[in-house]
Amino acid sequence: MGGRVLARRLRGTVRAVMTVPGRGLVALGVGPDAVTVVGTVGVVVTAFALWPAGRLELGAWLLFGFAMFDSLDGTVARLSGRSTRWGAFLDSTLDRVADASIFGALAIWFHLQGDTVGLVLAVLVVGAGALVPYARAKAESMGVAADNGLAERGDRLALGITATWSVQALGVPVVVLHAVLALLLLASLVTTAQRAARVRRALGSSPAVDPSDLPAGR
Repeated sequence: MGGRVLARRLRGTVRAVMTVPGRGLVALGVGPDAVTVVGTVGVVVTAFALWPAGRLELGAWLLFGFAMFDSLDGTVARLSGRSTRWGAFLDSTLDRVADASIFGALAIWFHLQGDTVGLVLAVLVVGAGALVPYARAKAESMGVAADNGLAERGDRLALGITATWSVQALGVPVVVLHAVLALLLLASLVTTAQRAARVRRALGSSPAVDPSDLPAGR
């Protein structure tokens, strides 16, 4: 619980810092959707251009910078009064693109190093990480709030990028990065299970669905 409180406070601090550039962008007429797209493009280009090439430290610093756009687009939307359902959809969808790019690029680096363990872990982190927002979105489509869980997206990205940075910047053994990826994989699976448990408790006594309403193949 203490970790989650600290994380919320840190996010609050980031939002406060983003207010200044956010006001500047609003004054220039830049919309939140443009900020979201630029941030995602920056992440994708940085990850695939630098990490497979072995530029782990520089790539990590730039990825941290582009990660700030995750807060900046929300700030611009709030300050400009342009928060829309489309914007929320775009942000959530491009978050998945950014996540897959970060750990996908890391998987390529592992492959080029001949590191099968790292490659497998990075790929599994991509898959497990996608389950977390899917569980929340599916739950909300059923009328259940499922934003609970051990590790939120920002926490997982920060830990993964920091661990990758430390391999080159601090000379940390790659096995430590393996351990961090294994931890992220476990955290994603636990978070998904926690959200599934909340949905089960909320819908456990609901009437059964009519089989004719189920999609084909179920």
